[in-house]
Amino acid sequence: MRLIIPILGCLALGACATVQDPPIRIQTVNVPLPVSCVPKDLPPPAAYPDTPAVLLAAPNAVERARLLEEGWGLRDVRLSLLEKLIDACRG
Repeated sequence: MRLIIPILGCLALGACATVQDPPIRIQTVNVPLPVSCVPKDLPPPAAYPDTPAVLLAAPNAVERARLLEEGWGLRDVRLSLLEKLIDACRG
């Protein structure tokens, strides 16, 4: 009888120590991928006519003012295009 009680105790504790395999779960995680907002067909900036070298070479103030006005007009067109792209990127 003395021997049976420790054996039963060991069997009972041994039964508690068995480990079951954890269930396998497959989980799908959707990760957003970065997407470029800049279109491939975006034209390069124009060759602005009001560079410092051209302004210094202008014969008079009227010609410098005309070159500056042309440059500003081209920059305004480019800026409006870029602002539309930025607004579309911000969504």
